[in-house]
Amino acid sequence: MSSEAAEVVNKFLGAFAAGDVETALSCFSEETVVEEAHGLPFSGTFVGQAGFMDLLGKMSALFEPRVDKVEVLDAGTAAVGRIDLTFTSKASGRELPTSAVEVYRVSGGKITHADVYYKDPTAVTALAEG
Repeated sequence: MSSEAAEVVNKFLGAFAAGDVETALSCFSEETVVEEAHGLPFSGTFVGQAGFMDLLGKMSALFEPRVDKVEVLDAGTAAVGRIDLTFTSKASGRELPTSAVEVYRVSGGKITHADVYYKDPTAVTALAEG
């Protein structure tokens, strides 16, 4: 049996991959903190459901993201998501297949914290720049 953390993160990432933003947002509380790695064109700290929508807006202004594969690893009180995705630049049409690892904390059935690390943030930023 998987932990609550793994179940909630699996629900979130599955919904995100399917483009079901409403279900993805239901996995966050108003206090959820999402931290995107430094050096990205959408790096920063985003708080709550509104913060997550701000992050999606920043990302979507530059890219058409496509989630290719999701794996959730159960770490008991936390869960780790490994995501293979492809960013397509809206400016150039070029594609970048990449991956990210996301470390999640969950409490009371909601994600409380997500720390996101891209395999190659320099390549993501270069794609955004043209």
